[in-house]
Amino acid sequence: MKLRKVLILLYLIFINNSLTANFQSIMIKTALDFITKPNDFFIEINTDIENTGTTFASQKFQIGTSLLWDILSVVNLQSKYKIFDEKEHIPEITPGISGWYISGLLFLPKNYLSASAYGFTPSLTLGKKIERNVKFFSGIKYSVGSINLKIKNLSDVKISDSFKLDLTSISDITSTYKEFGLYTGINYLQLSEKEVTMLIGYYPALKKIYSKIQISSSTFDYGLSLYPDSYLLLHLYLNLHINL
Repeated sequence: MKLRKVLILLYLIFINNSLTANFQSIMIKTALDFITKPNDFFIEINTDIENTGTTFASQKFQIGTSLLWDILSVVNLQSKYKIFDEKEHIPEITPGISGWYISGLLFLPKNYLSASAYGFTPSLTLGKKIERNVKFFSGIKYSVGSINLKIKNLSDVKISDSFKLDLTSISDITSTYKEFGLYTGINYLQLSEKEVTMLIGYYPALKKIYSKIQISSSTFDYGLSLYPDSYLLLHLYLNLHINL
């Protein structure tokens, strides 16, 4: 219970800082970062959603969703299934898949904007115990996604008295990506009935590196993603899952 209270407090602090800090500057820079690197933005969404570690020791199947992205109208789902238990010289084998769709775009006024965005990522994870409660894992994944954005009836958007955003150059954004990724990490399988996952991943073609640390109960994942090359360096996430 103490751990849960601490994590909830960290989320509240993060949300409060996001609302009270230089919000205008953050929104402007984030929007510009999205415009110049849309694929990175959506790959990061999927990375927050996915759970590419091994499964709980006694479980074979997991299905879940990222609650924070759901709140932002990004419908998402991740699942993984352990198809082979670890043997003496053969690792545990766990394929998985995660996907998302920005359902909030459906509610935007069509006379000003039409848009769609979705993505999915299949993965394959191999795991091997290195101690009684510790597993080492490595895996591969293939992220696929698409965005189509068309802004109509354009005019300069006034952000402040000294800043206007000219949208004429971004009236039509169409982008797709197909990116191969690698990751490796460690699962600590018992911590007061919790599981700790730490991993680092890399997209070779994008030269994009990221890392995650996650604490999981039987129902929730409390996590933090780190993206060194993004304006929003840290992402907090809260995922709900069911283990079978």
